Amino acid sequence: MTDALQVLYRIYGRDHVLGMVLLAVISNVLILAPSLHMLQVYNRVLTAFSVETLIYITLLAVFALAVYGLAESIRGRIAQRLATAYSVAVSEPLFDLVTSGGVDPAKSSQLMRDFNAVRTFLASRTFTGLFDLPFVPLFLLFLFLVHWTVGLLTLIGAIFLAALSYMNSSSSAFAQKANRTAENEAQALAQSALARSEDVRSLGLQATLRGWWAQKLVAALNSADDVGRHTSAYYGLSRGVRQGIQVILMGWSAFLVLHGDISGGLIFLATMISSKALGPLEQLISSWDTLTKSTQSFFAVEDALAHHQAAPGQQILPAPAGHLTVSNLVIAADESDKSQKPVLDGVTFEIRPGELISIVGMSGSGKSVLARAIAGAIPVTSGKIALDGAAREQWRPEQWGSAIGYVAQEPNLFPGTVAANIARFKPGVPAQDIYAAGQAAGVHEMILGLSNGYMTVIADGASKLSSGQKKGIALARAFYGQPKVLILDQPTIHLDQIAEAQFVAALAEAKRQGTAIVAISQRGSIVELADRNYAMRDGRLHLLQNRNATTAKPPEPASAVNQTPTAETSSATPRRAGIVNYSVERPQKFVPPTPTAAT
Repeated sequence: MTDALQVLYRIYGRDHVLGMVLLAVISNVLILAPSLHMLQVYNRVLTAFSVETLIYITLLAVFALAVYGLAESIRGRIAQRLATAYSVAVSEPLFDLVTSGGVDPAKSSQLMRDFNAVRTFLASRTFTGLFDLPFVPLFLLFLFLVHWTVGLLTLIGAIFLAALSYMNSSSSAFAQKANRTAENEAQALAQSALARSEDVRSLGLQATLRGWWAQKLVAALNSADDVGRHTSAYYGLSRGVRQGIQVILMGWSAFLVLHGDISGGLIFLATMISSKALGPLEQLISSWDTLTKSTQSFFAVEDALAHHQAAPGQQILPAPAGHLTVSNLVIAADESDKSQKPVLDGVTFEIRPGELISIVGMSGSGKSVLARAIAGAIPVTSGKIALDGAAREQWRPEQWGSAIGYVAQEPNLFPGTVAANIARFKPGVPAQDIYAAGQAAGVHEMILGLSNGYMTVIADGASKLSSGQKKGIALARAFYGQPKVLILDQPTIHLDQIAEAQFVAALAEAKRQGTAIVAISQRGSIVELADRNYAMRDGRLHLLQNRNATTAKPPEPASAVNQTPTAETSSATPRRAGIVNYSVERPQKFVPPTPTAAT
């Protein structure tokens, strides 16, 4: 916990931590007022029968306690402000981290829970109580001044309580770790089921997932029970030890009074001061579970942020023209296992403003991964993605996102209006710009057909919208702001024939206006519009020599990456409903010409 306080002092609230220390000094000094008041009443007032002295020392004690109460109140407010300072300092970089794609979604959720746990702990009474621990030696010194044997007895009790605290920490460490892991697994499964609630209901998975979740929950509860059993046992023992020490101290102090070594008032003073000395140790044992979890959460967030490196050299660059280049792009299937075949293996191509390329391929060949990588949705293992010569890492995320319009194969919409989703939730966007995006994507009439047009409210992940409606809104969002590059992953899927025809016309117009377009689609209407056609196979991109890719079968990979023979077939394979078919029906003959490099 000392390391955590040092980090808090250095980064998140130097003034706040110093204020907490100062107020802890004031509080722990003034809390002696009742003890000193009792001593003076017993030694001075009762022996001298002085009412004036009684009034005087009582007023002083009341004033001291009033200042003590004020200091405690301010200490609580400073703790709340320290929690706020921590939240302000951590929230933005943590949000960037969990949305960057470099962290597993389950771990991202856990990091957000850790962040909330730390914020709550910093504002709690348990945290402020930690600042009372350094004053335990001060109270012990005070008791040694009363009589060395009184101080020694209290010191023995403090050592015993400290030993109990250490034993509590050691014995519950494994259970604490197991509890944290089990709780994370149960929480991750519950969140996954909630995010896919429609699939759960439609597939009848409630009972299965409920049983699975119950198993994980039982594991979490069992580990929590282990932690609670250890903590409760040591807390009960510490309570008994503390009360026993005070009884022994009172008896021993009375013995010293009988022998004339101390005055009678010191009996009560020693008892009260020993309570102040042993109280923080007892509180430490009782709150050990909370303290341990909060400390683990604190360093989990700190370590995650420390290992997250912001993209170097990010700056506001001139508006791009739309020249996109991808060079030797590699995305590993598993970063921890380099022996596995990468999802993308040395993909290289370029596209200039006003060009459209189509990419076809079988499921699992890497098409969608390529689209996500270009859009910036996922990190790359090696290689370079550049816009107008500047690597993606050099662009600010918001500028890259504005320059590229991306439509995922299964797009996600956010809670809010259709207009807000299209405008990417930017404030103050003129309505005409939003309408223009819908018109540019060819989905304006479809959106107007919604219950409230562009002001239709989307909730619960757009669960009440059809797949075609969600796709149309996503297309309008991609066209918003006239991006220089469009990355479209199966853009016509879920669209009916009329909507598809309108979109293809919009795509041709965008191409005419100088937009660079990468379309992952097997629809013949898009393939025929393309300047170049590629086939993705086993993570490699192959340029198809013939302009109309509907009759081409992806060639076998050559030895050089992205340099493979192209296919011209002597007998065309018939198309089905405008869909590119290169694998279901094999061409009668395949004659490889001179290899052509994908450019």
